[in-house]
Amino acid sequence: MYCESQQGVSTDIGDRRASLIKCDNCCPEPKMGIATTGKSPPTLVDKLDPESEEVRRISAQILDTFNEFENKAFEQPHRKYDEKTQEVFDTGITLAEHLESRLSAEKRNRLPLRFDKAFRIQGINATFYYIEVTRSYEDQPREEEGWAATGFLQGWVIATADELVRMTLKFALPGPDWKGEEFNTPIVFWTLGEDIAVLVERTDWDGEDYLIIELTPDGICEKVEDGG
Repeated sequence: MYCESQQGVSTDIGDRRASLIKCDNCCPEPKMGIATTGKSPPTLVDKLDPESEEVRRISAQILDTFNEFENKAFEQPHRKYDEKTQEVFDTGITLAEHLESRLSAEKRNRLPLRFDKAFRIQGINATFYYIEVTRSYEDQPREEEGWAATGFLQGWVIATADELVRMTLKFALPGPDWKGEEFNTPIVFWTLGEDIAVLVERTDWDGEDYLIIELTPDGICEKVEDGG
């Protein structure tokens, strides 16, 4: 994954100039390929259409989980900024209590989900999905309340039979600039018996890096990270 020359890296997977790998600020030329060793060749991760039947099915299955995380997030203390002291203080009530008349839990839970990202990796006995899902509270206060009007759920789930099981899921109510949030794009994967290794591009406010994670039916482990 390192930029060794102006021509990038060429491997037996072929020219990957149109791949999902992007590095605008570190490579003079686009990365051309992915070098691997071992018996299992890399396979491109399936990027799902947000409007597809498969994503609609995932959305229906993930709805209760999203609502559960969201309700817990809204129980955090409501904070305000004091212009005189230039400090943030707790108001003594929760964010849910502060917004109850305008955005009750019942109203929130009826709002639609939007899949910003949905990727699928087919394992031997299970299907893994990486998702980034948002719910917009468009008609509610934004910057003046100190939070952006969006709920954000991201992470991995595993599908066995007709059930989605949580692996790593994280929920946030991002600030207006989304600073502090990370976004992942799984690119290629290798099978390791029943386990799977995945090359992931991770981006945030400060830049991007690449890492390899290992998916197993029992959980996820980050194996390698590359700051390039």
